Amino acid sequence: MAEGSTFKRCSCRDSDGKALGQKCPKLRRADGGWSYRHGIWNYQIELPPGTDGKRRGPLRRGGFATQDAAKAELGQVRDLLALADPREPATRIQIADLIKRTLAETDTLPSRSATSL
Repeated sequence: MAEGSTFKRCSCRDSDGKALGQKCPKLRRADGGWSYRHGIWNYQIELPPGTDGKRRGPLRRGGFATQDAAKAELGQVRDLLALADPREPATRIQIADLIKRTLAETDTLPSRSATSL
C-alpha cells in the first residue's frame, strides 16, 4: 500500500503568469527549513486502481495550515484503506471509490462506519 507524502506549495506566479508551486523561493527559509508564513500544506497518496484495473490519479488534498494537519488527514486515508483485507482487492477498490465520492460530495472523508462493506 502506498504511504503517501506531505508537501508545501504556494500560489505565487512568475513574470509570465506561470504558477511557481513548490519552486517558490519564499517557501524555504535561508537555513533550508519551511517558511512558517508562506504556502499551504498538502498531501498526496496513490489509491488502488479503478474497477477496470487502470491506474487512477492520486488523491491530492491541500489547504492545511500545518504539516501536522496534512499528516493527520493522510493518516485517516491510510486507515480507511487498511480496513480492507490485502487479499481482497475489490474491497480496497470500493473503499477508494467511497473516499473519492464522499470527498467530492461533502469535502470530508467518510467515517470508518461508512466503510463497512
